[in-house]
Amino acid sequence: MPDRKSRGGLLLALVLILALTGCAYFGGGNSALDGPQRYYYAVESDSVICGYAVVDMRPVEVNGEKTIQIEEEILFKIVALGAAVESKLHFVYQVDPRTNRFFYHEMDLEQGSVKLGSTVVIEGDTARITSKQDGKEKLVELPPGTVLENSQIFLHLVEDFVKGDRVEKKYRILNVMDGLVSDMVYTREGRERIFLAGREYDAVVLDKQDLNTGIKLKTWIDSQTGYMLKIETPSRNIYLADESVVEKITSVDVDKDIFAPVNVAIPDIKAISYIKVKALMQPTGAWITVADLNIPGQSFTGTVEGNLVEGIFEVSHPRYDGTDAPPFPPDFKKDVRLSEYLQPADMIESDHPEIIKKAQEITAGSPDSWEAMIRLSKWVSREISYDIPGGGSALNTFKTRLGECGAHSRLLAALCRAAGIPARVVWGCMYVPNQGGSFGQHGWNEVYMGSAGWLPVDCTAEEFDYADSGHIRLGALQSVSTSFGPRKMELLDYRLEKGAAGDRIAAPGTPEAYLPYIGKYQSSGNVFQILVKNGGLAIDIPGQMVYELKNAGEDGLWYFKLSDRASVSFQRDETGQVTALNINELVRLPRDAEAAADEGGTPVPGELLPYIGSYKVPMQNLVLGVVFQDGNLAVSDPRRGTVPLQGPDESGYWANELDQNRIKFDSDSEGRVTAMIVLAVSSFARIDEGAAESESAEE
Repeated sequence: MPDRKSRGGLLLALVLILALTGCAYFGGGNSALDGPQRYYYAVESDSVICGYAVVDMRPVEVNGEKTIQIEEEILFKIVALGAAVESKLHFVYQVDPRTNRFFYHEMDLEQGSVKLGSTVVIEGDTARITSKQDGKEKLVELPPGTVLENSQIFLHLVEDFVKGDRVEKKYRILNVMDGLVSDMVYTREGRERIFLAGREYDAVVLDKQDLNTGIKLKTWIDSQTGYMLKIETPSRNIYLADESVVEKITSVDVDKDIFAPVNVAIPDIKAISYIKVKALMQPTGAWITVADLNIPGQSFTGTVEGNLVEGIFEVSHPRYDGTDAPPFPPDFKKDVRLSEYLQPADMIESDHPEIIKKAQEITAGSPDSWEAMIRLSKWVSREISYDIPGGGSALNTFKTRLGECGAHSRLLAALCRAAGIPARVVWGCMYVPNQGGSFGQHGWNEVYMGSAGWLPVDCTAEEFDYADSGHIRLGALQSVSTSFGPRKMELLDYRLEKGAAGDRIAAPGTPEAYLPYIGKYQSSGNVFQILVKNGGLAIDIPGQMVYELKNAGEDGLWYFKLSDRASVSFQRDETGQVTALNINELVRLPRDAEAAADEGGTPVPGELLPYIGSYKVPMQNLVLGVVFQDGNLAVSDPRRGTVPLQGPDESGYWANELDQNRIKFDSDSEGRVTAMIVLAVSSFARIDEGAAESESAEE
């Protein structure tokens, strides 16, 4: 069913807390130089063990020098918005035992279709960070005194907080994930005896906060050896365990970390023109100030202390109509304030030839920069299927045609920059229908339009040329470990655009044209209800919400106001009575790979050959194949076997023999098939006569 695609999560926000904080302890008084050692650690959320780490430490020689090599394998399982996500991380540190500083680091991460990796080599006062994806290098200057922490051994903390009895100290620490030097403040809470994995330890307890990303956590360090015992974050606990943790791991639902319920259902979300929200949140991803939250179209009254945001937001974004838009192509190169937003960046590969070519293709002939941006926004929204975790970087999203909000936003930023339009990714939260009305973690874009300034657009939510005023902006995206950290949100007031359905104007009565459709419809125990709400037809979907519908067009389809990819249609009998309800949803399945042209020794006809291949089903760990069988195309489905297709018809759709679903194929400008478009149809038989008086739900 259609669900506001604000969906939670900018890339990796759900797992990188592990990588940024370390998660292991090297126990006892032994040294890794004495021989290989292995340790296990548990990752726990809501009392559920959802991940583990295995750490191997051993002596190695590098350039003839004795070195400690630390190698970690981390597995983490979550469920987000019903989608199962498994994350695998691999780290290697090579540490100088005399200084406890690492001089080499390697990272690999696999999260669904996202694959990231890098190496870090310390050369004097410079860190050379190289991407494994494209080989690009980034040089990070290391100021004097920069601490090169590994994830295991924290001797500098013992020196300062145990032997030196410090209460608080700020360090400069190389953050290898974001590729920058962060200011990190440690504050001593006290000493504690802690019992883990069958052994008791004397720990110094420290609060730790990153002044660049706002990440805040509590750590337990062995006061004798300086090794990590335990970490607590707002949503995770990581602690020393034993080998049995490997068998105990199970997936944990993280929706509570990315949604804050407000229990108010706004009828026409895209028409929100003003919203007032009382918020309590602890965001991570940037160090936030009150000034950061007061921007054109958004005001904040309250406090921000230690990245804890408490106060009232009021948001009202006027919509821009393109007046005095910059010409296309634009020329912003002389404005140094915009240079950052015209250049490629980590995970925004605007200089890649494929992205440049596509941007030129989409924007060719645009009368101005606003029209060019709208074309790019529509292309991303329509071509990139929503998926968790999605594509990650702009380039990977472009290639896989899959991505969540962060992936959509990075790709749009890359395409805009490639076309000469300044663009950036911003993040925060937005009002969504989930859980009866809530604010969900989200990322979207801002584009620069000359005298009009920076303008918000949300291609993920199909708001191609605007962002509704249900968006609360916390900042420009700067870290891969980003979360809006909801604690409590309260919706105080809202307004909708004039004339929008649900503008708090009660309809005078049920229009006669709606009477034939009102009633209940049932299939497989699920009962859906068609009713009138705010003067228009709506559908109540069990367990979700009441979705308002646009009036039917010539095609007889009543489209959902939230998305043109979903619609309702009705079946009638020979007397004209409505007998059934159809819910129609267009689902885009990106092409994953090409299959062999010869299936079972049977040559594939040339006109069918372009369709043969495999197609990824978003939000599911499922791949469908299109094969040649018995003289025509067929779909190979691991759940149902091989299903023959019939067609295509005049509109290009192929039908199958098992259900009402139909499929067609989408191609790029060069005629290459890029996706399978499935028109999924679910039918529900009418179970009552319906009456306007009983079924109407005016507000």
